[in-house]
Amino acid sequence: MCYIKIGFKNKGFQDFSNKMKGGLRMLRLKIETKNAAFEGNLKSEVARCLKDVIEKITSPSYAGDSHIEFPIHDINGNNVGNFKLTK
Repeated sequence: MCYIKIGFKNKGFQDFSNKMKGGLRMLRLKIETKNAAFEGNLKSEVARCLKDVIEKITSPSYAGDSHIEFPIHDINGNNVGNFKLTK
């Protein structure tokens, strides 16, 4: 399992602080790496999942949102985790 939990003050992740009034408070990312998509391919599949997360959170559909939450899927379409960004 890959698990990242980062607390932000009003600084740090400038790209999102500018979009979210008052800055970020918490970022939570969880990816379960026990299925076939990660076997022998751990780093590249985690990187691919992270690229998907980046594409989603930088898309215009999330502009100005103070709360972003969505599932993370592996290359096979299986739900392997979640992303949560709250103010």
